[in-house]
Amino acid sequence: MTDCKHIPNASLKRCCAPAADRGVSPNVLVVEKVVQSANSARIIRDMVSLSGGTFLMGTDYAEAFTQDGEGPVRPVTLSPFFIDRFPVTNERFLEFTAATAYRTEAEQFGWSFVFWSLIPKKRCREVVEDTVRAAPWWCKVPGATFRTPEGPHSDIHQRGNHPVVHVSWNDANAFC
Repeated sequence: MTDCKHIPNASLKRCCAPAADRGVSPNVLVVEKVVQSANSARIIRDMVSLSGGTFLMGTDYAEAFTQDGEGPVRPVTLSPFFIDRFPVTNERFLEFTAATAYRTEAEQFGWSFVFWSLIPKKRCREVVEDTVRAAPWWCKVPGATFRTPEGPHSDIHQRGNHPVVHVSWNDANAFC
């Protein structure tokens, strides 16, 4: 349990939001086609085909977390790929887990990080077990999963069309 005193307040700058639009306009093609795989055919709808290419990834910012791959700046080349035009929703992810009995890593671990501003102040001491020392805006909340995004006593019942959260890279890869 944390005392919640060191969690940032709303007056701080955003830490994790993207910067303003950079004017990048990729050459995109919206597709609907059938993709054959070893086991079945599936329809790709409302996806965008991106041509791939080389870009500069990372930062030279002195306080970047190199362990997270934030730096240094380096060229990265991507092959052409398809990407959904819209985020995966709670409804779609719930259908996936129901059809496959998949359990997310947050469900397996029994907790996930919740962004501080999503936790009601009056429940902070009750739900926050700890925070990340170098990033106290991330609060460890036992019971936080994609089904209970702010921890116990929260749910996705009225948020079926909201983007799914508490999904790790491994969870996303399983979904794909």
